[in-house]
Amino acid sequence: METLSKNYLQLNNRKVIVITAVLVLAFVVLTILQDLSEARFRNRSFYLSESFMFSSFWWLFVPVMYGQYVFAKQKKPAPLSLKIALICIPFFLHLFAFPGLVWVISKLFYYHTFRYSQTFQYTVAEYLYLLLFFYSVPVGMYFLLRAKKTSANANIFEKSETVSADTIPAAVYVTPPAPTVTSFIVAEGTRRVQIAIVDIMYITAQPPYVSLQTAGKKYLHSASLKSMLDQVEPGPLVRIHKSAIVNIDKVRAYTSRQNGDYDLTMKDGQELRVSRNYAAAFKAAFAVKSSG
Repeated sequence: METLSKNYLQLNNRKVIVITAVLVLAFVVLTILQDLSEARFRNRSFYLSESFMFSSFWWLFVPVMYGQYVFAKQKKPAPLSLKIALICIPFFLHLFAFPGLVWVISKLFYYHTFRYSQTFQYTVAEYLYLLLFFYSVPVGMYFLLRAKKTSANANIFEKSETVSADTIPAAVYVTPPAPTVTSFIVAEGTRRVQIAIVDIMYITAQPPYVSLQTAGKKYLHSASLKSMLDQVEPGPLVRIHKSAIVNIDKVRAYTSRQNGDYDLTMKDGQELRVSRNYAAAFKAAFAVKSSG
């Protein structure tokens, strides 16, 4: 699954690059055609090499907009400060980089070198509104669509404020297979103690150990949460957070926080947090348990 996810992300990133490059190429061609038409209309000379050099304004959109897209995906949900930075940084980067690019190209390949200040003034006069549009509208639409998608997904799982074992119809679910092991052997001083899975309330990470909490005692065990889950899946132990596992048979009810997270109440009254990343799997396991 992880490999498929990486392949999908790589394919998605390639699509963004290809689409951006095609659009930039189209704008480059249109810019050259516009310069040619304007030269003929005003009865003046047209220099293809010079027109092509100034079309480098559009070349910069490929790396800058792709970088903007990559950084926009990093933070979920993105704070307002990041959204503003994702507009301002590419905007000013492009604004100041283009005159420098023209200066370098003309210095290396042309008989006449265009001064940086001259090209900068031209950019501000001709392209400022284009820079503002291309670096604000697409990223704004991206965040808007992502927010709508997140909201739609949250609504699917938050139709009820509180869900308990009595509220779920039993006929919909199937009882999972039995776990591969029924207990763990943990060290308690010089002794070895056998802890039955059915007696475990929850397990939390306390690097380099994990803490097994039973109804009356806590035990430290030299293992990882993942290795413990691998031994009992499928079974009553369900991950609810990157640092916590809960025994689904010990859960009484859970309540939505209206942000994708949940609070669950154990049968002894203890409350734990369910992260939105593990909410779907937890609720599915709770529904199966409730149907039994």
